[in-house]
Amino acid sequence: VVLLTGAFIGMVFAAQMFFHKKSENFIWHPWATDMLYECCHNKFVGFAGCGSSGKSEFMAIWALLNWLSAPFHTLSLVTSTSIRDAKKRVWGAVQRYWPCIKPVAPGKLADTPTPSI
Repeated sequence: VVLLTGAFIGMVFAAQMFFHKKSENFIWHPWATDMLYECCHNKFVGFAGCGSSGKSEFMAIWALLNWLSAPFHTLSLVTSTSIRDAKKRVWGAVQRYWPCIKPVAPGKLADTPTPSI
């Protein structure tokens, strides 16, 4: 049973409002609902799971909507196994979903060159 808080319902509606286009449609599924619940009820979260379970897609949506709602009070750290993998996974999802919020975004999406050590 999922406790439907205002934040939970607001995020579902916001995701449906911004990410409904045929090109970049976000579909709610049980794992996304579970991740949203955890994000709404915990200050820090980390998710592990099987491939193609929607972790990167959900976290991109979560990061973008949080930033959109409070751009000067939001910090989202997204990580992956490598920079190349991040660009294919979570950062790639952020880049794909960015055009959906770009018209109302209070800033720009900047992609830095691949860092080297």
